[in-house]
Amino acid sequence: MSKVILSKKDWHKCDGCGEKIKPVFWNRVWDNELNDMVDADETEVDTDFMLPNTMLNQLDGGLSFELVGGYDEFFDCMSEKDIIKVNACHDCAAKLFALFPNKTKQLDSLHPSRYEDDLCCDWAWSYDFGKEQLKYMSAGKIILEKQELTTYHKNEEGKWEK
Repeated sequence: MSKVILSKKDWHKCDGCGEKIKPVFWNRVWDNELNDMVDADETEVDTDFMLPNTMLNQLDGGLSFELVGGYDEFFDCMSEKDIIKVNACHDCAAKLFALFPNKTKQLDSLHPSRYEDDLCCDWAWSYDFGKEQLKYMSAGKIILEKQELTTYHKNEEGKWEK
């Protein structure tokens, strides 16, 4: 198994707006100036994770899909090499879902909100920090449990603290 170093320039690009989209499992590091976790400039990965449909091809907050047509359809896809692979950032994916309300209006709680105090789109869920925690979803019902949340992070020595 060989390893390779990837940098942020290797991130996927949104085919809608051109925004860079990081892979889901990109390394994060502690930034002392910001006092927060940030995306690492580089990540070392096994080449096995660079194959199609692996972790590095999953888009953080984004959506990847393929356009496949058929005989006499809008897009006549003659062979597998004609399939168009599309990467969409979060905002472009939300715009795409909004174009098809008959299919997407029944969908909700597909991903965590990208914002702490509000929902990022109609398909997100969120925690109400300090008041109620979204515990789990079952049979389409959201079950809430009262619970105070404590946040932990690693300090400069690599130890966990509140």
